[in-house]
Amino acid sequence: MLQYKRLKILNRYEALQIHECPTDIIMFAATMGSKNVTIENFRNDSNSNSISILINNSDPIIQPKIKNLTADFQISQPEFIALKNTWDQQGCYAIFHDSDTLKFKATDLDEKARYNALDHFKWTLEIAIPGSTSDGWGQIASPDKNLIDQIEAHILNFKNNNQPTTQ
Repeated sequence: MLQYKRLKILNRYEALQIHECPTDIIMFAATMGSKNVTIENFRNDSNSNSISILINNSDPIIQPKIKNLTADFQISQPEFIALKNTWDQQGCYAIFHDSDTLKFKATDLDEKARYNALDHFKWTLEIAIPGSTSDGWGQIASPDKNLIDQIEAHILNFKNNNQPTTQ
């Protein structure tokens, strides 16, 4: 059974904590976020072929085989949605924002400093979802109450349409 709770962060921001958050809810929320998405702490632990890099050394350009990598990067909202299976498998920490780029690492800051900094970069949505191997609570947060209201309505609809039937 899908469990969630709604809360306020710092008496200012709206958040939903969702136990074992279904990918459907993550994708619905993502469609409501800004077009710029910063991903932090992306890891390739589960699949060594899930990411590649190019080292530009003038000539030649080198493409090493990655054994272990943790990366922070920016993608577009449609690219985030296209990576649905990746987020379902390994979770994610994503910030959707209107500014061109974030100039800090949000996960390095405590809660108060993080949200104060995010305000300066016009954030609209934060998605923090653990990977499939963890038994945990994910969080979707926003400074926009209406956005969280719509996501909560989607959760309630999801719960009503996905309850196991008993005989």
